[in-house]
Amino acid sequence: MLEITFLIVSVLVILFIIHYQSKKIEPFEDFYLQACPSGYDTLFYDENDVASCCDGEVKYSKCRGQRQCKLGEGGENCAQLILKDYKEKGKLKCPSGWNYYEDSVTKTKGCTKGALNDRLSGPKVVDPVRFPTCTIYSKLDDNKNKVDSCVNQKQMEEYVCFGKDCKKYLLSMDPNAPPLLKIDTIVDNYRNVVNGAPTPAPITVYSRESINAYVNAKNITIPDPDTNMTIDDVAIAYYQNRDINVPNKPLF
Repeated sequence: MLEITFLIVSVLVILFIIHYQSKKIEPFEDFYLQACPSGYDTLFYDENDVASCCDGEVKYSKCRGQRQCKLGEGGENCAQLILKDYKEKGKLKCPSGWNYYEDSVTKTKGCTKGALNDRLSGPKVVDPVRFPTCTIYSKLDDNKNKVDSCVNQKQMEEYVCFGKDCKKYLLSMDPNAPPLLKIDTIVDNYRNVVNGAPTPAPITVYSRESINAYVNAKNITIPDPDTNMTIDDVAIAYYQNRDINVPNKPLF
C-alpha cells in the first residue's frame, strides 16, 4: 500500500513539473521577464495557455487593452516589442549610446549608459561612475533645471569638445535655472608663439547656449557677451583665430 501511495505521489510531482516547465517564461536576448514589463501591467494566460501581458483589462483569457505581448519566445515577444519601443524613445530623449527605460512601479523614466535589468525597468548595474543614469522628469522646469535630467545630460554629451584633454561638466548655479555647461580644456595660444609653435593655454569656459539659457531664466545680462573670455566661442576667437582683442573679464 505504501509503495502504491509513493508511486502516485511521484507521478503527480512529475506531472506538476512538466506542467510548470510548459508554462515557464523563456528568456529573450538575456532578458528573463518573470513579470510584465512597464506598460503591460496585467499578467494572464491566453487561450493557448501562453504567459502573456496586457496593458489593460483581461476578460476570458483575452486582453481588452490596446496592446499585449507574450513573455515566451516567438512573435509578439514582450522584450522584443519593449526594446523596439525603447530604441525609438531613446533616440529622442537619451544621450547617444544610452538605453532608455521605464519603471511602472516607481513611475520613473530615464536613460542609462549601461545595460538594462531583466525587467527592462532600469539599469542592470547601479554604478554612477561606470554607468551613469539620467531622469526624464514629468515637469518641464525639472527637465530644464536639474543637472541629472536627460535633457541636460543629452545636451552635454552632444556638445563638441575642443582643444586637448577636454572635460565637460554641468554646473548648477541656481536650482530654479538651467545649469551651465562648463568646459576645462587646453587650447593652442597663437598669441604666444615659441620657436614657431603656439604655447598651450589651459582655459575654463562655458558654452554660449547654456549661458543664454541661464541668463534668460534669471532675467539678467552678462557684460560684453561678444567679447567675454569665459564664453567658449570668444575664447577660441581670441586664442586660436586671433579675431578679437579683449581683456579677461569675469562672466558675472
